Amino acid sequence: PPGIKDVAGTDAAVYAIETVKPSLLMLHIFEVDHEEHVDGLFTEKTNAAIENADHQIARLIEAAKKAGIWQHTAVVVVSDHGFMPVSQRIRPGVLLRQAGLITLDDRNRVSDWKACVLTAGAHAYIYVKDPNDEATRKALLDLFTPLAGKPGSGIGHVYEQEEIPAKGGDPEAFLALVGADGFAMASGYSGDLISPATDVGTHGFDPDRPEMQASFLAYGPAIVPGEVKGVRLIDVAPTVARWLGLQLPQAEGRPLPI
Repeated sequence: PPGIKDVAGTDAAVYAIETVKPSLLMLHIFEVDHEEHVDGLFTEKTNAAIENADHQIARLIEAAKKAGIWQHTAVVVVSDHGFMPVSQRIRPGVLLRQAGLITLDDRNRVSDWKACVLTAGAHAYIYVKDPNDEATRKALLDLFTPLAGKPGSGIGHVYEQEEIPAKGGDPEAFLALVGADGFAMASGYSGDLISPATDVGTHGFDPDRPEMQASFLAYGPAIVPGEVKGVRLIDVAPTVARWLGLQLPQAEGRPLPI
């Protein structure tokens, strides 16, 4: 609900730990993400949100100790992405409209399309309505490929369809666009091609960039100190499942050696 804070979610989690003593509890502590979007990285507000998140995790640990289950508890702290600063945004849908690949009605709603765009953070997928439409596929390559890395274009890289799955992306997409440094992607097909960004920080840049790497921390009395390399987000669930004696045969990830 709007206005809920990390402390409220942690209140519920602490109550569950002390009364139900669950085998698995998942809690989303989200204020750090919010502040990095709206206020930027390592600002006073963002740093305060990080300190607050640390305090909420401490409350969970104290609750487990109070409930008498701490010796059999593991706390796993994970993020799902990194962050980079942005000041501008590019709306690739405008290029699709200008190229005649999408048609809008008098209320700027899509009435017909040959290609469409789905944006999130600093990346965008371009989809083709008819996979056999070679003319549209060529038009898209001719439209976006020259922009990759071009100063001021807002597009840092263009991945073609055969390259996308290797990055963990949607294999159904024809192209994947990654914003240039300082650029986020905007949705829609009307308005300015390039405009000021509405957030000052975002994610969705190339996953190989160090700034985009997520964090993983496992802590508890039964956790042996050490470093685990090559952790992927899809490895978290199989790892926890193994600790609980459960099987996830369809999982793409692997249990980590913890």
